[in-house]
Amino acid sequence: PEDRFCEQAPLEMVRLGPGDFDMGSDDGELGRGDDEDLHHVTLRQGFCIGVYEVTQAEFEAQLGFNPSYEECQECPVDLVSWHDAAAFANAVSDALDLELCYDCTGGGQSWECSSSGSPYDCTGYRLPTEAEWEYAARAGTSSAYSNGGNLTAEAESCTEVILDNGESLDEFAWYCYNSPNDTEEVGQLDDNAWGLFDTSGNVLE
Repeated sequence: PEDRFCEQAPLEMVRLGPGDFDMGSDDGELGRGDDEDLHHVTLRQGFCIGVYEVTQAEFEAQLGFNPSYEECQECPVDLVSWHDAAAFANAVSDALDLELCYDCTGGGQSWECSSSGSPYDCTGYRLPTEAEWEYAARAGTSSAYSNGGNLTAEAESCTEVILDNGESLDEFAWYCYNSPNDTEEVGQLDDNAWGLFDTSGNVLE
């Protein structure tokens, strides 16, 4: 996409160029899932991605409802399904007279959506692929977190998490230790090297 494609969206976006990275994690990484086998991925096309998580206000402006557990207009929208997210992307495209990337039926708080073809061929707004999202969240690092840190064996739930590089998780992620709420307003903590906020914590990523 061209830069203007990122700039015309009703939410703040940045353009990331093509690139390659190691997706997943090795067997020794703490907190990894069984389906996260390490493998090399090449992204041949650039793409736009939101600087912040989609807020409740942005979601409601497009679809007319707010499904979140607790109302907070500048907090990330939560309790959304993949279908809701696809309908949101379509609504953004429709508002700008762009191609719709999903076939959706329903409305209000009940959507059923499916992909209308290859995500790389659609010229409207869409959800990032899993590889694109991880590429953006890692921001050029190979560690568990985008600041170059990894969990240690001493990390416990709801205590301050100090990573193996000596830095605190509190600097860039909301989690049960530093947040008294279900979610916090987007963009309050440190961004990653590519200017993206809240890629860890706040809403489960």
